[in-house]
This record gives sequence, C-alpha cells and structure tokens, in this order.
Amino acid sequence: MAKYLLLSSCLLIGLGWFVVGIRDDSSGEALPGPAPLQIQQLLGGSGSIDPGFQRADSIRPFDFPIDHLDHPAYRSEWWYVTGNVVDAEGLPFAFQLTLFRQALRPRDDQQSLNPWLIPQLYMGHLAVVNINLQQHRSVERFSRAGPGLAGTSAVPLRIWLEDWQLSAVTDSSLLPLRLKAASSAQQIQLELSLSAIKSRVLQGEAGLSQKSAEPGNSSYYYSYPRLQVSGQLRWDGKPHQVNGQGWYDHEWSSSVLADYQTGWDWLALQLDDGRELMLYHIRAKPGYPQNLQSVLIGRDGKPRQLSPNEIALTVLEHWRSPNGKRYPARWRLRIPSESLDVEIVPRLADQEMRHSLSYWEGAVVISGSHPGLGFVELVGY
Repeated sequence: MAKYLLLSSCLLIGLGWFVVGIRDDSSGEALPGPAPLQIQQLLGGSGSIDPGFQRADSIRPFDFPIDHLDHPAYRSEWWYVTGNVVDAEGLPFAFQLTLFRQALRPRDDQQSLNPWLIPQLYMGHLAVVNINLQQHRSVERFSRAGPGLAGTSAVPLRIWLEDWQLSAVTDSSLLPLRLKAASSAQQIQLELSLSAIKSRVLQGEAGLSQKSAEPGNSSYYYSYPRLQVSGQLRWDGKPHQVNGQGWYDHEWSSSVLADYQTGWDWLALQLDDGRELMLYHIRAKPGYPQNLQSVLIGRDGKPRQLSPNEIALTVLEHWRSPNGKRYPARWRLRIPSESLDVEIVPRLADQEMRHSLSYWEGAVVISGSHPGLGFVELVGY
C-alpha cells in the first residue's frame, strides 16, 4: 500500500519505511529504538543498497502460491488490503490493513542460532473510516520477526504481525482470505472474508514495475483489483455486518525511488461499470522527469497499459493537515481514449496516517462519466 507503503517515506508503500523499535498499541508511544529512516534511505538509489540484497532488475517468472509469502532476499515488502463497505443499514465504512517487512541486512547464518537475530522487522498500519460520522481512526505497530511474532507461512498461507493476520482458507491458494485486526485503543476491529471477483493482475511489464530509469529501481508487484468483502466491523464496540469490495496488493523490492524523486500519488479506482484503474505518479524535483504510469483492467480482467500521453490528471483542490502538510484533495482525471472524464474526491478530508511518518491514505468517491469508489495514497508531502 499500501500502498504499498510505502517504506522510505513511511514507506509506504505500498509505503515501505520502518523503525527498529516496537510501538505499544495501547499507549501509542514508541519504546526506545532508532529513529525512523527517511524515504530516500529506504527507497533510494543503488548507492544506499547493501550489495547482498537482490534487486528487481529484470522480468522473472512468478511462482504461486509461494510468491504470496515473504521474499527476505529483498530489502522491503508489503501486503496491502483496502475496501469500501456498507453495513445492513446502509452505513458506509472504509478500511486499510497494510503489513510491511523491512530487512536490516541480507540473511545470514546467525539467525539459525537465535531467532531474535533474524534481520527482519515488521510494521503494521490499520485504519477504519466511519463515513457517516466523518471520523478516521488508525494505529501502528512494530515487531521483529523473532520467534514467531511476525512473518509468513505456507501451510496454510498466512501473513501476520502478532494477532493482525491475513490467513488463507486453503493450502493451495491465497484467496479466499480471512483478515483479522483490531485496536483496543482506537476501538476498531475487523473480521472479514475476502474472495476474488477479478483474477490476479501482474503490474508493470509482466510484474516488473519500473519506478525510475536506474537499473533495479523497480519492484515485483501484483494485485487482485476487485475483491468481495464480507464480515464484521466493530466501531466503539458496536458490531456492523458489512459487505462491499476491496483491493489487494503485494509488492517487494530493494530500491524504488531515485535521489531526484520526492514521493508518489497512487490511485486504485473501482468503476461501477466493472473496470478498475491503477495509476501512480512518482513526483520529481524541478527539472527532472516525472513518472506517470497506469493500467486499465477490463471487465474481462485483461489489463491494458496506458501511455502517459493518454492521461490527464489535474489537482483541483488541496487540504492542509494539522501538522502543516498540504495534500491534493480533489482531482479531475481524463482518459479521452476511453471516453473517461471523472472527478475524484475524498470521502473524508482528514484520512492522514499520523504515525512514525505521516502520509495520506484514504477512501475516495468517483463521479462523472464513470462513477465508482476507490483508495488513494499520497506520500512525500
């Protein structure tokens, strides 16, 4: 994300950024540990990468279900789920769960002697939006992989960070998937079932998603762009039986951004006509090339890569957060080749994730020629 998440910058990001300390979910305060790493340190160019890490520098064959699990030979990774749902009374909610993995160093033999020496850190971000009340609640937690505190397993497929988890129903496939996550401090809880409406899509060129021109500044990236979501959401202790649709991303890499790139805007849009659009704009310093990439997924599940000259994305409004960051807050998106002309507006202005690093991640509504719902991630502002 979770975007995916994002890791230089908070990472993000997917998000990929990480902290070595552990955060106490009940108090919201970090236990002693190194300060958060900055975006360029985590997602920067090849100069900052331990040569022991593998790089996403060429097309590779994907091997499922194994590739649903972790890839510790790469520095950063995230699993990202978002959704827009309604309860039995029609009250709308939105949610995000992102689990991040960050390697301190390439794997070595020491970890076999002591599980606390496994050089893998995990971070989780959980958020729920009550659209009716116009409230956004989020929480962050950290853990080392350690002796089973966080990680992935194959039988059944499972990705977890303490009691936050994504667990497959069968041993042979990721979906259907159960999502469980809660925060007593924020009084939010998710117990959801996710199943695929659309088949898996390999993003970029056969799953290699290029972020800048430098070799290796890419990720391996796939999505399930439309999920059926059902289950229970709790807000302030009250259960809501919800149904709706979601989006799943999994992405891993050892570097993504070049030194001249400052952050990204990522849009995952689900149109009511049965198509999906994923678009990201990686922003750059003045005088450097911008990177705008997008894929339109047809009703039949077939992706079509859009060229940048097919897309016109214009920011119409901004919103300033309590910490002073100024984010885009309304867009016009035009794709004349698809007769698409829409406006994209947050369902709640303040969906900023204010944790170790701040970024905006939230639900949006789409109006115009092709209405729908989606999620947007804004990093590096």
